[in-house]
Amino acid sequence: SAGTPTLLRRFGSQLIKSTVLSSSTPLRVLALGGEAFPSLPVLRSWRGGGNKTQIFNIYGITEVSSWATFYRIPEKILNSK
Repeated sequence: SAGTPTLLRRFGSQLIKSTVLSSSTPLRVLALGGEAFPSLPVLRSWRGGGNKTQIFNIYGITEVSSWATFYRIPEKILNSK
């Protein structure tokens, strides 16, 4: 799934953690672009325990259709405190 951080924030952090980025979510890839990427503490607060969704910061002319670059946030960074 691709979108902007603002779009994801509209769900609210509790719903993101309990549904979108829960341990049982079927979502395997979350690509965020088009504006400033969320900070690591925010990303960590959004993830439910045991979540395995890969999170990407994407950048391009039109992030949803033509990516120039992308960066996968390493699991060890997302899981560190």
